[in-house]
Amino acid sequence: MSTTRDENPSEPTSAHVQRAVDGDERSLTWIVSRFQPLVVAHIRFRLGSAAKPSDVDDLSQDVWFTVMQKLQDLRSHDGHFGAVLATFLSTTSTFLCNNFLRKALRRGSVTRSLTRPPGRDDDGDYELMALTTGVVTRVTREETKSRLAEAMDQLAPEARDILVLRLFEQQSLRTIATTLELPRARVTTTYRAALEQLRRDLPDDAFEAIRSCTVRVRN
Repeated sequence: MSTTRDENPSEPTSAHVQRAVDGDERSLTWIVSRFQPLVVAHIRFRLGSAAKPSDVDDLSQDVWFTVMQKLQDLRSHDGHFGAVLATFLSTTSTFLCNNFLRKALRRGSVTRSLTRPPGRDDDGDYELMALTTGVVTRVTREETKSRLAEAMDQLAPEARDILVLRLFEQQSLRTIATTLELPRARVTTTYRAALEQLRRDLPDDAFEAIRSCTVRVRN
């Protein structure tokens, strides 16, 4: 299977997803740099007090490696890939975080490393792993310079959690209110204020990556 091609993508995320599928490292870097802050925030949210920096880094590497293996199978939503990619990243991140927490509960502590997945022996996986690891490492190293990472860090913890659940997990405001045990009106107001703050603080193309995640979101 392959991504649904759009000769005139309506937003940058879609164009970069299509190019990344074709092996364009610059487009892969663009995607990772725009979505990595959301991936990291989501992993921290899911791990809670168990979130150690080294574990967050390792899990984010695994998330991107897994997603890159399946990137070509994504199907756009009305020509958009932003929300589809965010959902896929969220699902993958949740699965890996749950596995991590289950191991942590059984063993008390877990030492993780990025290794060859069981049962996979082809050299293509190693090449993809090396490419993905290199891009994610470079983006993570430069994250202190990332406007999106800075903007996310400046949000209040509650606003950041709401934004992650809304954009990344594609949860409705009603569901978020239940999950966080907050009044729905407060969740709605906080979400809109956080989105507006990102709009003010980010360059257009960086905010576009965030905005593209809202295509399929419903209240």
